[in-house]
Amino acid sequence: MNDQEIIKTFLDMGIQLTNDALAIIRKDPDFFISEIKKLKIRPFFLTRDIVNEIIAKNQKKELNFQVVKEIVLEKKALRIDDYVNFYLKKYEKIKDIFTSVGFSGISINKITENTREFSTIGLIKEKGNASIVLEDPTGEIEIFFEGIMKQKLEDFERDDVVGVYCERQREKFITRKILHPDIPLNREIKKTNEEIILKVNLNQENPLSPRRANPTYISYGNITFLILPKKFFDFMRIKIYSESLLKLLKRRFLLLTTNDYAISNPEDFILDNLPDFIITDIEPSLAKNYKGTTIISVFDKEYEVNLHTREVKEL
Repeated sequence: MNDQEIIKTFLDMGIQLTNDALAIIRKDPDFFISEIKKLKIRPFFLTRDIVNEIIAKNQKKELNFQVVKEIVLEKKALRIDDYVNFYLKKYEKIKDIFTSVGFSGISINKITENTREFSTIGLIKEKGNASIVLEDPTGEIEIFFEGIMKQKLEDFERDDVVGVYCERQREKFITRKILHPDIPLNREIKKTNEEIILKVNLNQENPLSPRRANPTYISYGNITFLILPKKFFDFMRIKIYSESLLKLLKRRFLLLTTNDYAISNPEDFILDNLPDFIITDIEPSLAKNYKGTTIISVFDKEYEVNLHTREVKEL
């Protein structure tokens, strides 16, 4: 059925099509004609929004969401070995993230008095106004920040695993660049082949609602959603705002600071596999894309997500 035939069929039903509605309907005109005939009250103008509502209504029954993982917080009595194990696992996992995007560095024990320049990956053990003590399994080193780099230091916190480029000046090693593991710029943006419209809200019947007890990874096809309820942070007595979720993505770690729950379950908090969407109810409401991850907070708003175009629209 060509465009003229589609338009005539709808005109015969007393309905005029907008151009953006026609662009969707032409993919499967018989389906939309059948669905419109089921309506008790037919619209005079058939718009893209109405077409998307028809799609969403039909997909609600068919979408197959799979729960991949649920993070259940567990606080246990900790020993010194637990702390050592946590920092080692965090370091090794995030080091793997750095190396996967081509960052190479030497271990700290290979930095000598004769080393002029080096790059390395380490965990920030201590942070001062103009220096940090960086640690890896082989040792630790103090590196200094001068000029504009002092301002950069404000973006980094104790226990962050970072990559640094340094050079020697007299008796000091001066930082020339410091990096979070972050999301690589060449990351693939995952989409569905067909038009799939989802509503994201606080309705507990919605599989993507953040009104739940625990953080949960849910997949639909090749797309991964991380449902991140505010209760997760409230339980740990951590104050957080939705904009701070960008910092978590840059650090590839679900907390801005370490606490006993993270030490009990280190693997749960490391974002080695990046979600395509983070859905939360942390205030304030927002919809934001960051390097292939879409952050949506439905604190007091509702959004519509097109998994084919990755567009997000406030309702």
